[in-house]
Amino acid sequence: MLKILLSFFLLLIGTLQANGNIKITSFSKAKKLMMNQVYNTQDLQIAFYSQCTYESKKLKNNRYKLVVDKESCNYKPRKPKNKRSNFIEWEHIVPAHAFGHGLSCWNTGNDRCYFKSKDKHYKGRRCCNKVSDKFKLMQADMYNLVPAIGELNGDRNNFSFTQLSGEPREYGEIDFEVDFKARKVEPPKYAKGQIARTYLYFKKTYDLPISKKQMQLYNAWNKQYPSTNKEKSIYKKIEQIQGNEFQY
Repeated sequence: MLKILLSFFLLLIGTLQANGNIKITSFSKAKKLMMNQVYNTQDLQIAFYSQCTYESKKLKNNRYKLVVDKESCNYKPRKPKNKRSNFIEWEHIVPAHAFGHGLSCWNTGNDRCYFKSKDKHYKGRRCCNKVSDKFKLMQADMYNLVPAIGELNGDRNNFSFTQLSGEPREYGEIDFEVDFKARKVEPPKYAKGQIARTYLYFKKTYDLPISKKQMQLYNAWNKQYPSTNKEKSIYKKIEQIQGNEFQY
């Protein structure tokens, strides 16, 4: 009887784990997989918040980077000298702060995060990335990664998504609005559905805390902007690599 109960318990744990990422613990590896095995065709190489096209180019230092074609979407950097405006970065739709700040490593640090040379304990993402297996799995979850122009990725920061009044355009014709004072962002309409589903996936899969107000917004966006064929094809590719189905 004990063996049967133990087997059932192990099966249950395996089922629960299978709902989320249990294969990829390296954020660097996840980014490479996204570039080489998911967004690896020209029709998918479009930046998430801007719809700029991009391509891999070899730079002077013999390194390859994903270079943005700014003219393809009439993108004008908010800060022209910002080098990040030239390249694609892999953006977390649900930022690391959102899924990490509830972990003890984020708030209190850990003895393994003690740096003798600095005589201090590091906290936040730096510590969690070193000591928390759960954090590393969430950070590397490929369903949460999208290609975004570096400047937009940086300006989004860990700000929450919302509806902003007015239509301030600080990036040329890109419909991406940031209220830095309120720490809020309104993404373009075509991105709202995928953003909503990603947050709902993180809530279902990793028990991400989401306020009632934000849940109302994401449920509305999910219904108003249903999954596209492109989005579904991306999820299918990720499922084959990561092993878990996108459920929300």
